[in-house]
Amino acid sequence: MQIQSLTKQELSKILECAKSRSLKSHLMLLLSYRYGLRYPELINLKWTQIDLEEGAIFIIRNKNDLSAKYHLEDDEIDLIKDFKAQSTQTHSLLFEALTSNQIAKECHSIGKECGIDFNFSQLRNLYLVEPKKIMLQ
Repeated sequence: MQIQSLTKQELSKILECAKSRSLKSHLMLLLSYRYGLRYPELINLKWTQIDLEEGAIFIIRNKNDLSAKYHLEDDEIDLIKDFKAQSTQTHSLLFEALTSNQIAKECHSIGKECGIDFNFSQLRNLYLVEPKKIMLQ
């Protein structure tokens, strides 16, 4: 079964809906799209993998992809800083107690709100078409 790709317009609308919904939703979907994250890679993303001073994020891949350090865009840094400032969690995970079921439900709810039927895997598919450049160390 082939997963239908999202258009750039659909992605933009999804991210806008997520942004109006919550900072957490927006950050989850934005990072997932821009770095091609799978469920476990998003769920297990730790604060220690993010270096706001350097403007970098280290993604630990779960399958055959190579783990790598990526450059964070300015809007991502701002979003992460805002999320950190409003967060009361003391957990090492960026998104405390997040499950794949919660992500799937959030995607369904956002899709329904903005009139676009999509699933989490479609965000990764967009990344695979237009991958980000790896930051060299």
